[in-house]
Amino acid sequence: MPNQAIYQEYVNETLVPYCYVLTFETGEINWEKTVFYFEVIEPTVYYEREFYDESIISTSIFLSDLIVSDAHPDKLGLYLPNIKKRINDFGVDPYLVTQFVIPTQDISEVFQLLPNSRNFFKGGSLIDQG
Repeated sequence: MPNQAIYQEYVNETLVPYCYVLTFETGEINWEKTVFYFEVIEPTVYYEREFYDESIISTSIFLSDLIVSDAHPDKLGLYLPNIKKRINDFGVDPYLVTQFVIPTQDISEVFQLLPNSRNFFKGGSLIDQG
């Protein structure tokens, strides 16, 4: 399961979530599959945006890449063919990517579709809906 962290930044002197980051081991993602499911947990690590490590091979995850499925009600899915195509378009081997970056505004929209016993982002803050 990937490590999950939130990177935050100051907006009008208030610290707000900027992006949700999944970091995983090389080879943890099977790019031959259609969907990678992971359990969304409340991250225990929060960083200021300035500490984001740009040297890690990463890719952005778009709202259109996120999947909520009745077959996996406690998990969030990532549609790998679209992600893999974007990575390949940059001439990078997908197996080298070890980090996914999801803007918090995108993931908060999807979190609203998950069961109420999950943790959600609302108004820039992580809250427990359980």
